[in-house]
Formats: sequence, C-alpha cells, structure tokens
Amino acid sequence: MDYEYEKEVTQKTFEHHLERIEAHRQSGLLFEIGAATGHFLSLAEQRGWQVSGVDYSPYAAARAQKRGLSVTAGGVEALQEASARYDVIALFDVIEHLLYPKEELATIVRAIKPGGLLVFATPDRSSLFARLAGKFWHAIVPPQHVFLYGAEHVGPLLSKYGCTVLEITHPGKRFTVPYFLRALYTWLGWNFLYTLAEWTRKTRFGKVAFPLNLGDTMFVIARKSDVC
Repeated sequence: MDYEYEKEVTQKTFEHHLERIEAHRQSGLLFEIGAATGHFLSLAEQRGWQVSGVDYSPYAAARAQKRGLSVTAGGVEALQEASARYDVIALFDVIEHLLYPKEELATIVRAIKPGGLLVFATPDRSSLFARLAGKFWHAIVPPQHVFLYGAEHVGPLLSKYGCTVLEITHPGKRFTVPYFLRALYTWLGWNFLYTLAEWTRKTRFGKVAFPLNLGDTMFVIARKSDVC
C-alpha cells in the first residue's frame, strides 16, 4: 500500500478510530507503533493530542518527520528506553506482525499510564468470513502475519497484562480501486490484476473508493488498570 496515495481514503478510518478513542479519553500523550508516514498522528495532533511514534521503515519515519512529527525508525523496543508514559498507545495492523507478542505486549502496557488506553486493529480469525474462507483467507500471509487472533481471545489475553476490554467492533474500511485490485493480485496471483491496478491508478478510477466490510478486522479499545 502507498500510504501517501491512499491517505484520503484512510482518513475516514482514522477519524473513526479517533472518535472511538475520544469517547473514552479526550486528550493527552498518544504514541503510535507502526506510524507509517504519520497520517493518523497528524489527524490526532490537529485534534489536540500530543503525538509521537515509531515505524519499522526508516523511509516512512523520515516522511513522517517531514510532516513535523516526532516519529523515529524502530519498533516496540523503543518503549523500553522511553522515559514518558502515555495516555494512549495505538497499533493499527501491527499486532499480527509481532514475533514475540507476549514480551512485546508487556513492554507496551508498561509504557501506558494507569487508566490509559491500549488501542489496536487486527484481523479477526474467528469472524464468519475468515471461517468461510479457510486457508484462502486473505489475512493468512506468512511470513508477514505471524500470529492471528480471534475476538474471543482478546479479553483473556489482555487481562494477563492488567487491561480490561472496553469495546471490540468491526468497523470496515474504504478502498480505492487500485488498492482492491492489488490485494486481489496478492491473493490470487493473476498477473493481469496487477497490470489493471497500475492502469487504473493513472486514470480517473484511481481515486474512486468504496466501502467494504467483511467483518474480519476487529478494532479494540482496552483500559489499563488504575493500580498497575
């Protein structure tokens, strides 16, 4: 995905995420792991949050810095050295990539203030669509996706780290035509789909977007215990 090209489409998704976060906490220090080029952090900053983050791609982190954002290259390990503790830590489409989720979740939660929020989006392997698709489910893409979770796993998992789930929803997203065709190409391997995706990107269809909700991506907000 080209985050800069797709930013107008992802904006509505990020606005939804911020609205749900602000239903539980209105402002404070917000840290994003996997910040990409900083689009979500820019929106949060415009709404009064004090933002910072990391991304595994040095290129993406540099693009975020050009926006004037405090984003460095790295991952969860950056929180081990951080002196600040955060009101919100967010990870969108990141948790499924973590190689050592137990250790990394422990590091993340330690960096959240008591009463603060852990927020993430990740594929839901227990969703109806995932179960119907079986081994052909598009979220099964090793080695990129290492661990996949179901909605029923989230509460017991996070309780081990002193967090209580506040909400789990399946909000869906918007996709441009080129993005959708590239995703189909990745899934099916048909070369003409990639060619078609590149062609549509150069035409007026390139910015045409449509909503799609297969119900297989979950958005989670959890609160860290006040006594942790």
